[in-house]
Amino acid sequence: MRRSEAQGSGFDGSGGLGTVLAVGTSPNVAAGFAGVFRVGWKATSLAIEGRYHLPDSRSAEVVRGTIETTLLVVSLEPCIRFSPFSLCGLVTIGSLRGAGAGVAQPDEESRFYWGAGGRAAIEVPVVVPLSLRGHVDLTGNATRIRLAIDEHEVWRVSALSAAAGIAILIRFW
Repeated sequence: MRRSEAQGSGFDGSGGLGTVLAVGTSPNVAAGFAGVFRVGWKATSLAIEGRYHLPDSRSAEVVRGTIETTLLVVSLEPCIRFSPFSLCGLVTIGSLRGAGAGVAQPDEESRFYWGAGGRAAIEVPVVVPLSLRGHVDLTGNATRIRLAIDEHEVWRVSALSAAAGIAILIRFW
């Protein structure tokens, strides 16, 4: 199918790369990267997004030592589009890695992570076939992971997390 035929049918596809800032899944504000692939038909779309949060650490307040977390997730994102805005659902699964340092017996562990929530986005064309997409997310964290040093809890995943990001997308068809 040629691009003009796809556009006339209401079918489209795009993908891209972006950055994200998130709170609630790490001890501080976590920065990260995201990649997305999306297919759409008329006013709906379905995307798969992979996201990696860079290592984030802080000193433990109760005991001596530091904790560090990283998050690697994939999200399924069904959307209703009201050009240029979108409202989306989010279902996210992945792995949250936590590690301790500066203690006698440092430990590192990865745990299954999942959450569900929503996304509001705006997509602005730059030049054909490129566009910029900004979004804000609110997710309920179903996995309540906690990190401890010497049996003292030093951090716990928040019940809610929020994220904001921007991506550059290229339209394939």
